[in-house]
Amino acid sequence: MMTDVVSSTVRTIIALISAIVSLYFVVAGMCTMALVTCYTGKGNGNDNSRIIELLFVPSGLIMATPYFFYMIPALLITVLGVLGLPQTWQAELNCEIMEPSKEIQHQLATILQCNYTDIPFYKCVGVYLYKILIAGIPVPATVKPTTIWEFMMNREPCKYYKPLPEQEIKNQYPRELWLYVNGIGASLAKANVTRKSLYQLFNRPIHLLHNPTDGFVLDLIECIGGKTGLFLYGSSEPRKVLKETLVELLQNTNYDKIVLIAHSQGTIITGNVLADLGNVRNDDDPLSTSEIRTLMKHKLEIYALANAAHIMPGSNKVVAHLESISNRCDTVAWLGQCFPVPLLWLDRTYMNPIQITSSSHPDLTGRIVQNYAWGHLSEAHYFEGMRNQGWYSKSKLVQEYLVPKKQKNQQQQDVRAVQGQSIQEEHQQDKKEK
Repeated sequence: MMTDVVSSTVRTIIALISAIVSLYFVVAGMCTMALVTCYTGKGNGNDNSRIIELLFVPSGLIMATPYFFYMIPALLITVLGVLGLPQTWQAELNCEIMEPSKEIQHQLATILQCNYTDIPFYKCVGVYLYKILIAGIPVPATVKPTTIWEFMMNREPCKYYKPLPEQEIKNQYPRELWLYVNGIGASLAKANVTRKSLYQLFNRPIHLLHNPTDGFVLDLIECIGGKTGLFLYGSSEPRKVLKETLVELLQNTNYDKIVLIAHSQGTIITGNVLADLGNVRNDDDPLSTSEIRTLMKHKLEIYALANAAHIMPGSNKVVAHLESISNRCDTVAWLGQCFPVPLLWLDRTYMNPIQITSSSHPDLTGRIVQNYAWGHLSEAHYFEGMRNQGWYSKSKLVQEYLVPKKQKNQQQQDVRAVQGQSIQEEHQQDKKEK
């Protein structure tokens, strides 16, 4: 009882401080507007305007200065926290635009039944940018596009995909299943690029729960709904599909271990699904049976990259292993795992603060944080750090699963052989395209 009283008091104090700070900036904004009004010439020579000037100009200068002083560096830090430092931008351009556009080129070639080299690459870039920026038209998953326009305009379905064919030829770990849940702004082409990167890192076929993009604006609204419970249907479709998929995979006796890797918005979806299936919030979800909860504790490992979730239950009570892995200077991670005062952020539905735990580091709320690391994007800022920088060295994902570089080179040659192309043929094809 005493603990509840203290907790309630602390939350009340934090809420009051938050209200005072918010009021401060509201007044600062009003004073700033008054300051601007005084110097736009309105009411020039009027005694009333002089009085307003005398009252508001000094207070506006005092109160609004921090507002503008911190706004520009805060905006810069926010942008760099997503895009990373300039030295990573070339890799980002390749991973985020060029490689997905190549995937689009092959997808269009399949739809149009032609050679992919017959489709101009700039058109593929345009189609890809349209798909990630503009909300698509919802169509049934059974409807297949037959033209470029249909492919570009139709929203991709939210569904589970098995590994890419070239990844299953030499599967050295048939008793393991690896599943990836993507974040915002990810078309199927981009998700497939990420799956290829994960395969190169861990040498496991990567299954996909595709969280389709509805354009960045709607994706961000979905994140807000899924994280705070502010909107009744926030992230409902991917949450529902992931829940059903996990139940089916956990009950599959062909697998002894299920490894789920989530990134960005995917961590929000995953956290809610773990809470639902683990009955953490006492919602009595019909899929949360004693059998499923037992299987989760024995078979399910979770690795949340750039964890922005509001709830991520671990501590061996819900899953076999859980890690939250973030860059210290990742803007999105500061909305979840790295949020400095978890008690300050209460979700709308359950009125609970941020709750991110871990089976590895319960005393540190599951934080595996790489200091001085900037950026939010999966390939350029997380996978590159694992691959070449020696980051996240305390993570089980790195210690036990990361493939040595020599094995990666052999793995890449095997994939090329499966696809029926030698390295020399690929170089010749590249020369022809140029």
